Amino acid sequence: NFYRESGPQGQRVEVHPTMLVYAKPADWLEGSVWAGYQHRFYNMYGGTGGDGFSDMGLFDAGMGLSSNLARVYDTGWKKLVKLRHAVVPEVGYVWVENRNQDSLPFFDFNDRVVHRNAATYAVTNYLSGKFANGDAPAVYRDLAYVRLSQQYDFTGTRRDLLTAYDDLRPFSDLRLETKVNATREISFQTDSRFNTYQAEFDQNNFAVQYDDGKGNAASVGYRFTRTQWEFLEGRLATSLLKPFYFSAAGRYAIDGGVLLDTSYAVEYRQQCWSVILSYSDRQGNEAFFVNFTLAGIGPLGRVRLY
Repeated sequence: NFYRESGPQGQRVEVHPTMLVYAKPADWLEGSVWAGYQHRFYNMYGGTGGDGFSDMGLFDAGMGLSSNLARVYDTGWKKLVKLRHAVVPEVGYVWVENRNQDSLPFFDFNDRVVHRNAATYAVTNYLSGKFANGDAPAVYRDLAYVRLSQQYDFTGTRRDLLTAYDDLRPFSDLRLETKVNATREISFQTDSRFNTYQAEFDQNNFAVQYDDGKGNAASVGYRFTRTQWEFLEGRLATSLLKPFYFSAAGRYAIDGGVLLDTSYAVEYRQQCWSVILSYSDRQGNEAFFVNFTLAGIGPLGRVRLY
């Protein structure tokens, strides 16, 4: 339900039944094929035109094929006794029907489903370790993650929703994602996108994060997008006042020297349910959200920190 003091208001209902077929012909090979139909129903009023009932449906489909090649190495070290290295090559395809949706209301960007006809290929590396723990059972921990991926759009142009700088060519940026867990609590992450047409980086993102696994966390990050933005971001969260959990986040533009947005949230959490109250201020655009969550089912609302 969408409400505003002035302008169009109304309701949107979306259904998206999907059928998926999964197969694992060998221990090292698995694949899936899926197809679905997304239908949206609208009731709009208060606009300058197009009030009343409207609806539209879109077909979508896709497939994926991946392998898992792994090997375990004995290190001979006292604490880190074994290393496991896994390589996962994968290919995928997704298609979303192309239809003119200008006749539908526009409440948010979910009202304009982007047409897709693209293949994706990627190689992911996982490194994990087995740590001796005295007389207690051994401890297993993920140490590093490296993923290299790229997309090809068969329409001849692309719209890469994860890359703000889009030159409308069939190959997307070559994306490199990494995560290194220096300790159980501290990790370093990078996310870079390299433009193969112009031989330069379109995006570079770096972050360091602390998380004790008990609800206390902090992170600092740097994000750069060519010709678009350059900013710092940070986040704090604490569970020291259980059953109340508090969090705060913000972004600061380096080039403009202004605070882009801030957000604050408090969650009251019980064993089977929780309530989250959040407030955000994005350069004068203030919003307040209430989120209800049932354990094992998922959220019944939405918390938007950005």
